[in-house]
Amino acid sequence: MKTIQLRLIQDYFTDIIISNGVVSKLKSVLPKETDFFVLTDQNIYNHYSSLLEEQLKDCRYDIILCPNGEDAKSFEYIKKIYSDLIELGCNRKSYLIAFGGGAIGDVTGFIAATFMRGIQYINIPTTLLAMIDSSIGGKTGINLSSGKNLIGSIYHPKKIIIDSELLNTLPDREYHSGMAEIIKYSLILDKTLFANLENNLAKLLSTNQNSDILSDIILNCVQLKVNIVEQDERDENIRNILNFGHTIGHALETYYGYAKMNHGEAVAYGILYASKLSNINGFLSDKELNRIYGMIKKLNLPEMKNINTKGILNFIKNDKKKTSQGLNFILLNEIGKAFISQNISYNDIEMVLNNNEYISY
Repeated sequence: MKTIQLRLIQDYFTDIIISNGVVSKLKSVLPKETDFFVLTDQNIYNHYSSLLEEQLKDCRYDIILCPNGEDAKSFEYIKKIYSDLIELGCNRKSYLIAFGGGAIGDVTGFIAATFMRGIQYINIPTTLLAMIDSSIGGKTGINLSSGKNLIGSIYHPKKIIIDSELLNTLPDREYHSGMAEIIKYSLILDKTLFANLENNLAKLLSTNQNSDILSDIILNCVQLKVNIVEQDERDENIRNILNFGHTIGHALETYYGYAKMNHGEAVAYGILYASKLSNINGFLSDKELNRIYGMIKKLNLPEMKNINTKGILNFIKNDKKKTSQGLNFILLNEIGKAFISQNISYNDIEMVLNNNEYISY
């Protein structure tokens, strides 16, 4: 069992426990003498209800079933959960447990941050994307019709429990989505990881997801995320580079709808557009741009048809990364090195959206 400690301001820390099979002995790593309220969705619960009931049988606990995916991230549903928690007797000493993907983590973290002015929570991610990215760093959020995650807070879980055996029930689409975020990490922080993916991505996409190679990659990405968050917990500087591919990606995700294009798929397209912008602005070489394209095209992505550039730009203009000085846009100097630019204009973005040279699936 590997434990990585994410150290935060004011002596707060999050323990990140990484071990294959740890969820099957969950009670050994949970706090004692408290009650738990588990937020999950029906699909996850269908797979793991027996496991949860066995591990929590000696505790006081309740299960709250949420809608699948982004449908849970609305004010209307958040209010329902608040009411459920009050009715079930949740109090300041209770723990919430997020047991699911990124959306469940976002909802649980937001509720934990706001219910009774803040209670503790534990995040148990069940998707690859959540394991290596969204579960770490304390970002919580819910959606508005004008954009994704526009309401939220930074509120860290007390523990994150990562068990790659949970990926055995993950649909292929969600697995590919997580791989897009792993590619992002390699592009912005670790050229050795990128080379590892070039050599092994085809195998990772076609064989047993719970492999030693994947376990090492998950651990690598977790450590990269921890290092960045410890430097910039409030997302005011270097942590911005984790948004590589996300400015356009979030807009695509909102424009097409989450059922048509999920988060990782949208980020994969966002990576291609951001890489192209890096290239035409003189930073990223043609050779490296082609390597990135060769990597992304191995993923199974939905087709982008009938692109309404103006509509997508409207969502980008509402992006939370916009400042009074302009849009913080993440570019690549080269594979493994990213930087924050305020020199990318909406006209630049419109140009690459209209030029689909590298967006041909």
